[in-house]
Amino acid sequence: MAVHALIPVERSAELPADELRLSKLDLTRWTKHPRRLACARGLECARADVDIQAALRGLDPLLPSLPVDPDSVRSARVDVAVSEDDRTRWLRLRGELDPGRLLPGVPFDVDLEVERP
Repeated sequence: MAVHALIPVERSAELPADELRLSKLDLTRWTKHPRRLACARGLECARADVDIQAALRGLDPLLPSLPVDPDSVRSARVDVAVSEDDRTRWLRLRGELDPGRLLPGVPFDVDLEVERP
Protein backbone atom coordinates (compact mmCIF):
# COMPACT_ATOMS: atom_id res chain seq x y z
CA MET A 1 0.00 0.00 0.00
CA ALA A 2 1.26 3.49 -0.76
CA VAL A 3 -0.22 6.69 0.62
CA HIS A 4 0.87 9.81 -1.27
CA ALA A 5 0.86 12.49 1.43
CA LEU A 6 3.25 15.22 2.53
CA ILE A 7 5.33 12.35 3.89
CA PRO A 8 4.75 9.27 1.69
CA VAL A 9 3.86 6.07 3.54
CA GLU A 10 4.56 2.71 1.96
CA ARG A 11 3.93 -0.70 3.43
CA SER A 12 4.37 -4.09 1.79
CA ALA A 13 3.42 -7.51 3.02
CA GLU A 14 3.69 -10.97 1.54
CA LEU A 15 1.03 -13.41 2.62
CA PRO A 16 0.49 -17.04 1.73
CA ALA A 17 -2.64 -17.34 -0.40
CA ASP A 18 -4.41 -19.44 2.23
CA GLU A 19 -4.08 -16.51 4.69
CA LEU A 20 -5.55 -13.99 2.28
CA ARG A 21 -8.56 -16.14 1.39
CA LEU A 22 -9.33 -14.45 -1.93
CA SER A 23 -12.13 -16.90 -2.49
CA LYS A 24 -13.97 -15.18 0.39
CA LEU A 25 -13.93 -11.81 -1.38
CA ASP A 26 -17.34 -11.20 -2.87
CA LEU A 27 -16.54 -8.13 -4.94
CA THR A 28 -20.12 -7.80 -6.14
CA ARG A 29 -21.23 -7.00 -2.57
CA TRP A 30 -18.94 -4.00 -2.20
CA THR A 31 -18.81 -2.54 -5.67
CA LYS A 32 -21.07 -0.26 -7.70
CA HIS A 33 -21.21 0.52 -11.41
CA PRO A 34 -18.98 -2.35 -12.65
CA ARG A 35 -17.65 -2.16 -16.19
CA ARG A 36 -15.25 -4.18 -18.32
CA LEU A 37 -11.67 -3.06 -18.91
CA ALA A 38 -9.30 -3.90 -21.74
CA CYS A 39 -6.95 -6.51 -20.40
CA ALA A 40 -4.05 -8.85 -21.15
CA ARG A 41 -4.72 -11.98 -23.14
CA GLY A 42 -6.19 -14.79 -21.05
CA LEU A 43 -7.59 -12.40 -18.44
CA GLU A 44 -10.96 -10.78 -17.91
CA CYS A 45 -10.77 -7.38 -16.21
CA ALA A 46 -13.28 -5.05 -14.65
CA ARG A 47 -13.42 -1.72 -12.84
CA ALA A 48 -15.98 -0.58 -10.29
CA ASP A 49 -16.58 2.12 -7.72
CA VAL A 50 -16.24 0.88 -4.15
CA ASP A 51 -18.96 1.01 -1.50
CA ILE A 52 -16.50 1.95 1.25
CA GLN A 53 -18.49 0.70 4.24
CA ALA A 54 -19.33 -2.65 2.63
CA ALA A 55 -15.70 -3.14 1.59
CA LEU A 56 -14.39 -2.36 5.07
CA ARG A 57 -16.77 -4.91 6.58
CA GLY A 58 -15.69 -7.56 4.07
CA LEU A 59 -11.96 -6.86 4.09
CA ASP A 60 -11.37 -6.15 7.78
CA PRO A 61 -10.81 -9.78 8.84
CA LEU A 62 -8.58 -10.45 5.80
CA LEU A 63 -6.13 -7.54 5.84
CA PRO A 64 -2.98 -6.96 7.86
CA SER A 65 -2.86 -3.73 9.86
CA LEU A 66 -2.93 -0.67 7.61
CA PRO A 67 -0.80 2.50 7.84
CA VAL A 68 -3.96 4.63 7.76
CA ASP A 69 -7.30 4.74 9.53
CA PRO A 70 -9.78 2.82 7.32
CA ASP A 71 -12.53 5.23 8.38
CA SER A 72 -10.65 8.08 6.66
CA VAL A 73 -11.23 6.56 3.19
CA ARG A 74 -13.26 9.14 1.25
CA SER A 75 -13.64 7.33 -2.07
CA ALA A 76 -12.17 4.38 -3.97
CA ARG A 77 -12.34 2.33 -7.14
CA VAL A 78 -11.15 -1.20 -7.76
CA ASP A 79 -9.70 -2.88 -10.85
CA VAL A 80 -9.54 -6.66 -10.87
CA ALA A 81 -8.23 -9.30 -13.29
CA VAL A 82 -9.44 -12.89 -13.30
CA SER A 83 -7.82 -15.69 -15.30
CA GLU A 84 -9.69 -18.14 -17.52
CA ASP A 85 -9.71 -20.65 -14.64
CA ASP A 86 -11.52 -18.07 -12.41
CA ARG A 87 -8.49 -17.27 -10.24
CA THR A 88 -7.89 -13.70 -9.18
CA ARG A 89 -4.60 -12.57 -10.73
CA TRP A 90 -4.40 -9.00 -9.49
CA LEU A 91 -6.46 -6.41 -7.74
CA ARG A 92 -5.75 -2.67 -7.68
CA LEU A 93 -7.47 -0.32 -5.31
CA ARG A 94 -7.15 3.45 -5.86
CA GLY A 95 -8.76 6.06 -3.72
CA GLU A 96 -8.58 9.14 -1.60
CA LEU A 97 -8.19 9.60 2.15
CA ASP A 98 -9.62 12.46 4.18
CA PRO A 99 -6.70 13.85 6.20
CA GLY A 100 -9.00 16.30 8.00
CA ARG A 101 -8.28 19.89 8.97
CA LEU A 102 -9.04 21.64 5.69
CA LEU A 103 -6.37 19.72 3.79
CA PRO A 104 -7.13 18.31 0.33
CA GLY A 105 -7.73 14.59 -0.11
CA VAL A 106 -4.68 12.33 -0.10
CA PRO A 107 -4.49 9.64 -2.83
CA PHE A 108 -3.64 6.03 -2.00
CA ASP A 109 -2.88 2.88 -4.02
CA VAL A 110 -3.12 -0.76 -3.02
CA ASP A 111 -1.80 -3.37 -5.45
CA LEU A 112 -2.32 -7.07 -4.90
CA GLU A 113 -0.46 -9.39 -7.24
CA VAL A 114 -1.27 -13.09 -7.02
CA GLU A 115 1.44 -15.53 -8.08
CA ARG A 116 0.43 -18.48 -10.18
CA PRO A 117 0.26 -21.74 -8.19
